[in-house]
Amino acid sequence: MGLLHKPNVDYLKRFENRLPTKMTTQHGSVKEFTSNFEQWFNDRIAFRQVMTESLSRLYYRLGVSSRPERVVVGENGWLFAGNEWTHVIDHFRGLTGPSVQTINDLERYFAQMQKTALEKNIPLIVAVAPNKHTVHSEHLPKWILSTEKPMVIEVLQERLTRYGLDFIDLKSTVMEVKSHAKSAFLKTNSHWNSVAAYYAYKTIMGVVRKYLQNVPGLDLEQIVVKKRTMNGDLALMLQMPELKSRDHYVVPVNREQKNIYVVKDDVQKEQSPSKGFFVHAKMAPCRVENPDIKQKAKLLFISDSFGTALAPYLSQSFHEVIRVHYGHKANSFKQLLDTYNPDVIIFLIIERRLANPLPLKWVGS
Repeated sequence: MGLLHKPNVDYLKRFENRLPTKMTTQHGSVKEFTSNFEQWFNDRIAFRQVMTESLSRLYYRLGVSSRPERVVVGENGWLFAGNEWTHVIDHFRGLTGPSVQTINDLERYFAQMQKTALEKNIPLIVAVAPNKHTVHSEHLPKWILSTEKPMVIEVLQERLTRYGLDFIDLKSTVMEVKSHAKSAFLKTNSHWNSVAAYYAYKTIMGVVRKYLQNVPGLDLEQIVVKKRTMNGDLALMLQMPELKSRDHYVVPVNREQKNIYVVKDDVQKEQSPSKGFFVHAKMAPCRVENPDIKQKAKLLFISDSFGTALAPYLSQSFHEVIRVHYGHKANSFKQLLDTYNPDVIIFLIIERRLANPLPLKWVGS
């Protein structure tokens, strides 16, 4: 048994987003037992980390992914989310798509959000960030071709107009960024870069001003574009942390190093000044205050991880921003409105997430 070692928990958490497999005694079949044993054994075999990293690098040099269901290796070293991410590749190719029931449930989800918000006279704005596969299709492997079928966002946008909902498809905004800046997404990351996030902010704020005319904005003369090197979440999934993205990012002039935010975690009751421009929020509600904004407008910003790059710009327009992930189950949508009583709500979601229904219970439907 000298070949077996204690599993590297930190390594599995960082690169495979899971804990070591445990040996279980309850199995429904020999196949289940064999699968459980193999995974348990693989997690503990000596030199596992060295072997898997070496194999992943070899595959990458050949233009192939060691984990193709999770990460796809594209042209010129670009990385894309694989089918583990809500079957995004198959949907892009038109091989599969959301069911009629899924689209109906999404319609009910946003319609109920709009109804709840209107009952409290609070404007709701829904914005959808485009998939990386759509924006940078030129870097996809040649075997991945896009479909001409209508995407779920097009069907959903047409349906939601009947409810008077402000629904923003950010695709044209992000494609415009790409045409000028060459890239709108990070090369080895699944997320957009901060230039795309900044212009998404500008587009969204154009709609916000329908309801809050005097809310301040972060204009071009107030920003500076720099460059920085960032880790890639997709590269980490391939166990290749050295594959970083060197890209542009946008910060307010003379603001990058100032402690301009007071961050309060409403669950842990923490309060502390931010050390930089980007504030990383947890799933639970997190309140970010900017004392430089004198107008006391309050925003409820519900998003996924694409909100991380956009939230700092929103905090240049609102005195108070309450951030929460739409996957957070502790507070329903109505409870959030009752607790925080915002002046406006922005709901940001990545397009691929619309392939699956969102929890209707959360919006009270």
